Amino acid sequence: MGTDIKIARNQGTFRELMNAFARPGSLAAITPSSEGLLMDVLDVLLDHEVSFCVLGKNKESMEPEITAVTGSRTADTGSADFVIFAAGDTGDELYKVKRGSLEYPDKGATVIYYGAVLDENKKIADHSFKGPGIAAGTGFTAPGIPEGELKKLSEINSEYPLGVDTVIISENNILCIPRSSKIGVVK
Repeated sequence: MGTDIKIARNQGTFRELMNAFARPGSLAAITPSSEGLLMDVLDVLLDHEVSFCVLGKNKESMEPEITAVTGSRTADTGSADFVIFAAGDTGDELYKVKRGSLEYPDKGATVIYYGAVLDENKKIADHSFKGPGIAAGTGFTAPGIPEGELKKLSEINSEYPLGVDTVIISENNILCIPRSSKIGVVK
Protein backbone atom coordinates (compact mmCIF):
# COMPACT_ATOMS: atom_id res chain seq x y z
CA MET A 1 0.00 0.00 0.00
CA GLY A 2 1.33 3.43 -0.89
CA THR A 3 2.58 5.55 1.98
CA ASP A 4 0.17 8.42 1.23
CA ILE A 5 -2.79 6.03 1.18
CA LYS A 6 -1.72 4.42 4.46
CA ILE A 7 -1.24 7.82 6.13
CA ALA A 8 -4.70 8.96 4.98
CA ARG A 9 -6.26 5.69 6.19
CA ASN A 10 -4.51 5.97 9.59
CA GLN A 11 -5.64 9.59 9.98
CA GLY A 12 -9.23 8.63 9.16
CA THR A 13 -9.16 5.68 11.57
CA PHE A 14 -7.69 7.86 14.33
CA ARG A 15 -10.32 10.56 13.76
CA GLU A 16 -13.17 8.03 13.97
CA LEU A 17 -11.64 6.43 17.07
CA MET A 18 -11.42 9.80 18.82
CA ASN A 19 -15.00 10.62 17.80
CA ALA A 20 -16.14 7.29 19.27
CA PHE A 21 -14.34 8.06 22.56
CA ALA A 22 -15.85 11.56 22.63
CA ARG A 23 -19.34 10.10 22.10
CA PRO A 24 -19.50 6.88 24.13
CA GLY A 25 -22.30 4.58 23.03
CA SER A 26 -22.28 5.77 19.43
CA LEU A 27 -20.96 3.58 16.65
CA ALA A 28 -18.24 4.78 14.34
CA ALA A 29 -18.50 3.11 10.95
CA ILE A 30 -15.13 2.63 9.29
CA THR A 31 -14.36 1.00 5.98
CA PRO A 32 -11.52 -1.37 6.86
CA SER A 33 -8.40 -1.89 4.79
CA SER A 34 -7.52 -5.32 3.45
CA GLU A 35 -5.84 -6.09 6.81
CA GLY A 36 -9.17 -5.66 8.63
CA LEU A 37 -10.45 -3.12 11.13
CA LEU A 38 -8.66 -4.63 14.13
CA MET A 39 -5.27 -4.22 12.46
CA ASP A 40 -6.23 -0.72 11.27
CA VAL A 41 -7.04 0.34 14.85
CA LEU A 42 -3.94 -1.35 16.30
CA ASP A 43 -1.76 0.30 13.65
CA VAL A 44 -3.01 3.67 14.92
CA LEU A 45 -2.78 2.94 18.67
CA LEU A 46 0.30 0.75 19.09
CA ASP A 47 3.95 1.50 18.46
CA HIS A 48 7.37 0.35 19.68
CA GLU A 49 6.90 2.09 23.06
CA VAL A 50 3.84 0.11 24.23
CA SER A 51 3.07 -3.53 24.90
CA PHE A 52 0.10 -5.76 24.14
CA CYS A 53 -1.38 -9.08 25.09
CA VAL A 54 -3.76 -11.24 23.04
CA LEU A 55 -6.16 -13.57 24.82
CA GLY A 56 -8.59 -15.96 23.17
CA LYS A 57 -8.70 -17.47 19.74
CA ASN A 58 -5.85 -17.13 17.26
CA LYS A 59 -3.37 -15.79 19.83
CA GLU A 60 -0.45 -17.63 18.22
CA SER A 61 -1.12 -16.18 14.78
CA MET A 62 -2.20 -12.71 15.91
CA GLU A 63 0.78 -11.81 18.10
CA PRO A 64 3.45 -12.00 15.37
CA GLU A 65 1.20 -10.15 12.94
CA ILE A 66 0.52 -7.34 15.43
CA THR A 67 4.22 -7.06 16.23
CA ALA A 68 5.11 -6.90 12.52
CA VAL A 69 2.52 -4.19 11.77
CA THR A 70 2.99 -2.02 14.88
CA GLY A 71 6.50 -2.69 16.22
CA SER A 72 4.94 -3.26 19.64
CA ARG A 73 6.05 -6.05 21.99
CA THR A 74 4.07 -8.72 23.81
CA ALA A 75 3.58 -8.73 27.60
CA ASP A 76 1.52 -10.59 30.17
CA THR A 77 -2.04 -9.55 30.99
CA GLY A 78 -1.09 -7.58 34.11
CA SER A 79 1.57 -5.41 32.50
CA ALA A 80 0.31 -4.95 28.92
CA ASP A 81 -0.74 -1.47 27.82
CA PHE A 82 -3.30 -2.96 25.41
CA VAL A 83 -5.14 -6.22 26.08
CA ILE A 84 -6.94 -7.74 23.10
CA PHE A 85 -9.71 -10.25 23.78
CA ALA A 86 -10.41 -12.14 20.58
CA ALA A 87 -14.07 -13.06 21.27
CA GLY A 88 -15.66 -14.77 24.20
CA ASP A 89 -15.66 -14.45 27.96
CA THR A 90 -12.42 -13.24 29.52
CA GLY A 91 -12.83 -15.27 32.70
CA ASP A 92 -10.76 -13.72 35.46
CA GLU A 93 -8.18 -12.27 33.04
CA LEU A 94 -10.00 -8.95 32.86
CA TYR A 95 -9.43 -8.44 36.60
CA LYS A 96 -5.66 -8.76 36.03
CA VAL A 97 -5.50 -5.82 33.59
CA LYS A 98 -3.68 -2.78 34.97
CA ARG A 99 -5.93 0.09 36.10
CA GLY A 100 -3.39 2.84 36.72
CA SER A 101 -2.74 4.56 40.04
CA LEU A 102 -4.05 7.73 41.64
CA GLU A 103 -0.78 9.46 40.68
CA TYR A 104 -0.88 8.07 37.13
CA PRO A 105 -4.41 7.02 36.16
CA ASP A 106 -3.35 7.17 32.51
CA LYS A 107 -1.24 4.04 33.11
CA GLY A 108 -4.43 1.95 33.01
CA ALA A 109 -4.65 -0.41 30.05
CA THR A 110 -6.89 -0.17 27.02
CA VAL A 111 -9.02 -3.28 26.59
CA ILE A 112 -9.97 -4.19 23.03
CA TYR A 113 -12.76 -6.67 22.31
CA TYR A 114 -12.60 -8.04 18.80
CA GLY A 115 -15.25 -10.10 17.08
CA ALA A 116 -18.33 -8.47 18.62
CA VAL A 117 -21.45 -7.80 16.62
CA LEU A 118 -22.42 -4.17 17.11
CA ASP A 119 -26.06 -3.52 16.29
CA GLU A 120 -26.60 0.03 15.07
CA ASN A 121 -30.17 -0.60 13.96
CA LYS A 122 -31.61 -1.98 17.18
CA LYS A 123 -33.97 0.58 18.72
CA ILE A 124 -33.86 -0.55 22.36
CA ALA A 125 -30.42 -0.54 23.93
CA ASP A 126 -29.34 -3.42 26.16
CA HIS A 127 -26.80 -1.26 27.98
CA SER A 128 -27.07 2.32 29.13
CA PHE A 129 -24.37 4.90 29.68
CA LYS A 130 -23.84 7.82 31.98
CA GLY A 131 -20.84 10.12 32.06
CA PRO A 132 -19.00 12.89 30.23
CA GLY A 133 -19.92 13.30 26.57
CA ILE A 134 -22.95 11.04 26.85
CA ALA A 135 -26.41 12.31 25.96
CA ALA A 136 -29.22 11.27 28.30
CA GLY A 137 -30.79 8.00 27.22
CA THR A 138 -27.77 6.90 25.21
CA GLY A 139 -27.31 3.16 25.00
CA PHE A 140 -25.79 0.49 22.84
CA THR A 141 -26.18 -3.14 21.88
CA ALA A 142 -23.17 -5.43 21.59
CA PRO A 143 -24.45 -8.98 21.11
CA GLY A 144 -20.93 -10.40 20.76
CA ILE A 145 -19.91 -9.26 24.26
CA PRO A 146 -21.22 -11.46 27.09
CA GLU A 147 -23.27 -9.49 29.64
CA GLY A 148 -20.87 -10.60 32.38
CA GLU A 149 -18.04 -8.78 30.62
CA LEU A 150 -19.80 -5.45 30.82
CA LYS A 151 -20.51 -6.04 34.51
CA LYS A 152 -16.78 -6.72 35.03
CA LEU A 153 -15.90 -3.51 33.17
CA SER A 154 -18.35 -1.61 35.35
CA GLU A 155 -16.67 -3.00 38.49
CA ILE A 156 -13.16 -2.27 37.21
CA ASN A 157 -14.10 1.32 36.35
CA SER A 158 -16.02 1.97 39.57
CA GLU A 159 -13.10 3.83 41.21
CA TYR A 160 -12.62 6.56 38.60
CA PRO A 161 -10.05 7.86 37.63
CA LEU A 162 -8.68 4.33 37.95
CA GLY A 163 -9.84 1.83 35.37
CA VAL A 164 -9.53 0.83 31.75
CA ASP A 165 -10.64 2.35 28.48
CA THR A 166 -12.48 -0.07 26.20
CA VAL A 167 -12.75 -0.38 22.43
CA ILE A 168 -15.22 -2.86 20.93
CA ILE A 169 -14.48 -3.73 17.30
CA SER A 170 -16.69 -5.55 14.82
CA GLU A 171 -16.10 -6.01 11.10
CA ASN A 172 -16.66 -2.35 10.23
CA ASN A 173 -17.74 -0.56 13.43
CA ILE A 174 -16.11 0.54 16.64
CA LEU A 175 -17.66 1.55 19.93
CA CYS A 176 -15.64 3.09 22.75
CA ILE A 177 -16.23 3.10 26.49
CA PRO A 178 -13.94 5.48 28.38
CA ARG A 179 -13.14 4.64 32.00
CA SER A 180 -15.23 7.66 33.05
CA SER A 181 -18.43 6.05 31.71
CA LYS A 182 -20.89 4.20 33.91
CA ILE A 183 -22.44 1.12 32.28
CA GLY A 184 -25.92 -0.07 33.20
CA VAL A 185 -27.96 -3.01 31.96
CA VAL A 186 -31.41 -2.17 30.59
CA LYS A 187 -33.90 -5.04 30.87
